[in-house]
Amino acid sequence: MKTILLLIDTIYTLRGGAERQILEFCKNIEKSKYRIIVGCLSDKDALLDTVGHHVAKTVSFGVRRIYSLFGVLQGLKFKRFLHQEKVDILVTYHFGSDIWGTIFGRLAHIPVIISNRRDAGFWRKRYHAWAYKAVNRWVTKIIAVSDAVKEVVMNQEHVARDKLEVIHNGIDERRFAIQTDTNAIKQALGLASSSKVVGCVGNIRPIKGHIYLVEAARDILKALNDTHFLFIGEDLSGESLHLRVNSFPLSKNIHFLGKRDDIPELLGIMDVCVLPSLSEGLSNTLLEYLAAGKPVVATDAGGNAEVIQNNVNGLLVKKADAKDLATKVLSLLQDSKKAQQLGVHAKECTRAHFSIGRMVKHYQTLFDGLMEEKNEYTLRKKVKFFAKAVLSACVYYSGVFAIIRFLKRNKPTVICYHRVVEDFCKEKQHSLPGILVSKDSFIKQIQFFKRYYRVISMEDFIESIEGKRKLPRYSLLVTFDDGYQDNYTIAYPLLRQFGFAATIFLATDFIDSGMSPEWEQESQNRKMLSWQEVTQMSKDSVYFGAHTQSHLLCPASHNERFRREIEESKKVIETRVNRKVEAFAWPKGAYIPEAIDYVKSAGYKCGFSLAQHRKPAPNFPLRQFAVERICVNEGMYRNQLSNFSMPIFACALLGFWRRK
Repeated sequence: MKTILLLIDTIYTLRGGAERQILEFCKNIEKSKYRIIVGCLSDKDALLDTVGHHVAKTVSFGVRRIYSLFGVLQGLKFKRFLHQEKVDILVTYHFGSDIWGTIFGRLAHIPVIISNRRDAGFWRKRYHAWAYKAVNRWVTKIIAVSDAVKEVVMNQEHVARDKLEVIHNGIDERRFAIQTDTNAIKQALGLASSSKVVGCVGNIRPIKGHIYLVEAARDILKALNDTHFLFIGEDLSGESLHLRVNSFPLSKNIHFLGKRDDIPELLGIMDVCVLPSLSEGLSNTLLEYLAAGKPVVATDAGGNAEVIQNNVNGLLVKKADAKDLATKVLSLLQDSKKAQQLGVHAKECTRAHFSIGRMVKHYQTLFDGLMEEKNEYTLRKKVKFFAKAVLSACVYYSGVFAIIRFLKRNKPTVICYHRVVEDFCKEKQHSLPGILVSKDSFIKQIQFFKRYYRVISMEDFIESIEGKRKLPRYSLLVTFDDGYQDNYTIAYPLLRQFGFAATIFLATDFIDSGMSPEWEQESQNRKMLSWQEVTQMSKDSVYFGAHTQSHLLCPASHNERFRREIEESKKVIETRVNRKVEAFAWPKGAYIPEAIDYVKSAGYKCGFSLAQHRKPAPNFPLRQFAVERICVNEGMYRNQLSNFSMPIFACALLGFWRRK
């Protein structure tokens, strides 16, 4: 059983986003697999006891300022607490816990530290970003509640994409599966049973955009003067909104209900629900609207667009646009059929994509995966990683790298990629990790090439073999194997931006066929190139070579099918791109000397492997048909902190750290 500590700054209300999510998480996680402790930095809140009914233990540390001497002393107590409870995973919520918890969790050598980002950072100042950057190196994974938040974290904190995981908030639909007496509730609020009701749930703060709903209310009331607007939540604006409302002629139609515990019942009387926020991570209120099956009008802010499909399960409006908001709300009030359809789809969307069970399952999968990775990371591997990093740094910074590079200046370096992906952690679940490179790492590698190498084209390489051209010093040939679609969508634009040529070796049976290689797990997205994409790149700076038709491995002896695939793949590519194909890559780099005759007789000028050259036999053909390439993947250049290491990568290109 794994022990997990959830650490939050304070729990003063269960209406808060993180607080509500923690409660639902604790209710629904598998207690047989995980022992849950909930802690808060502040003094013990009464609501901590509410959460305590669902967990093994609750604890408070009485820290109000994490930077104070008292905060440091309590941090040392926290460190001892982590040891006593044998915590395996520390999960932090909000700034104070993210910084304080990570620092002392690191000192306690907690195996897995997970930090949460739950909003778009509207409150942050410069020192907040500095603090996050300082501790992120010790965080195992950062969870963002939406893709929008993920982008903010990447931009502001300069976090690698694969260190981030998006887990959307979940909602317990059962809370909203209730029968309400709408007439009785309306009567209790002083509303007529025939009145239209527009609701907005959330504490009143400037960032929540309530003022724009108030402004929109004026236009709506001109068309439907029996409409009433309910604002539910604590007023944290200093009553400035009340003063604005009191100046309206129909202020009696706008009601401030304050904090309420009967949200599901109040949602039952609402004809339209509104979320006018100027900034959002992923709104729990929005999920509550959908779970209640209500037609929703929300601003296109943060993660709202990841929940609302415009005109399918709700309507999206521009931020801070009272006119647009009024138009959309009014359209639903006047078209009950459309409003009802949106409400039905809203409920279906919640059940399919934002259930609490789905969220908890995602968390459990993440916990299990991270713990498995940590368990595999043995002492031997740590020593190996450390030695590799230290030796690489010595070679790179001492000048040895420059000397070896100078001695090899006239020998071209050839590298091989397979896939360049946006999210390494996500893709490695469906593909072989050994063929993946993240986009962030690829950009750093291209910048390295720009500084240290002269990137050449395949035409330049072939002409040098034929003696027609002398290659420049420090030549680098960039190749890709198999023909994955991300070669076009991700790698190609980046290479073009830097003015680099590249070669892609195609296994032609997979191009534009809807099929993927056998080592790829099934995926909803097409992974291989189309011939249209091949043709477009061929007209630019990308050369296409052959890789057989079906990625057939070189047999141990004569094989007619292998010879035929070598010839046919060449013909297919030449027909499609209308250019000669004179380069061949051995699938998985495997070849035998006898098979080179097939390649030569088919009309190729060169061939590329991935394995070390064998010692030539007397009848061994020219080495130009077994040119060795260095295979690049995400694991070959990372240090012990799982960050991209320029010294390790530089040494790998010189032939260090190569697996035999």
